[in-house]
Amino acid sequence: MGITEIQTKYENEKANQQSSGNMELWLKDGDIAYVAIIPSGEENDHRLGDFWIHSDVQTITQDTGEKKTTWTDYLCMKTLDKACERCVGKNWPGHKFAFWVHALYILHAKQANEEWEPIKSQTGVTKYKEEINKTMLYKSGFGKGGYLWNQVVDLYGEIGKLNTNVVRIGRRGEKLDTSYTIAATQNPVKLPKDVLEQIAALPNVVDYYVAKLGGPAADEGPDQGETEKTKPSAIEEKKKVGRPSAKKTADVKIESPLPEEDEDLAGDLF
Repeated sequence: MGITEIQTKYENEKANQQSSGNMELWLKDGDIAYVAIIPSGEENDHRLGDFWIHSDVQTITQDTGEKKTTWTDYLCMKTLDKACERCVGKNWPGHKFAFWVHALYILHAKQANEEWEPIKSQTGVTKYKEEINKTMLYKSGFGKGGYLWNQVVDLYGEIGKLNTNVVRIGRRGEKLDTSYTIAATQNPVKLPKDVLEQIAALPNVVDYYVAKLGGPAADEGPDQGETEKTKPSAIEEKKKVGRPSAKKTADVKIESPLPEEDEDLAGDLF
């Protein structure tokens, strides 16, 4: 095997690793992501879903003496309505929700890349715009007292569907002192044809995390009555948002300016 062939294999493997690692949308302190949510919030669309995760925490001492904390996540079989061997004692799983989005761009508080465009608001705050234009998963816990999930519920109640307007997702703080906001803008959205074709092939949320974290496929195993795929989701149990229809997709086209409450970001969509 020659150098060129080995180099080609290395580059392909590296590209695949980078691609798979960027499937989920992650935000840092001060970031604001502008996205088109793909599910509408109606029933039977599993591009929005809830599930449970166990997390193992390890602290590793590096050669420099610096300590680094790492997390390893495992799917709790409660997600599939099966017995979970990790659910012992006080090893309770964390309840999560996730939905597919088409990420348009992120406004960063700090410029980590020279290609990010600096944008100064009317209040003098400068953000740095990174173009994304990629279909990704947004995952989150429900938040203390369900505050973050309630923002999704309120969003559904205010605009009727989750996928009719561009939505901004913001993060402030770090580690345990972190809060998120999810709110709609006044900008309608329209996804291009090639993106709609990608959306049609998206896996449901539970199957994605089964594949990523390990466990049987969501449709495997004996029928145990209502499963997490057939019983109402956490959204429906709260009687506010259901799972959206798989046949309905977002129409996303940025046209109108941001509302007055977004004046510090006015012009960012253009």
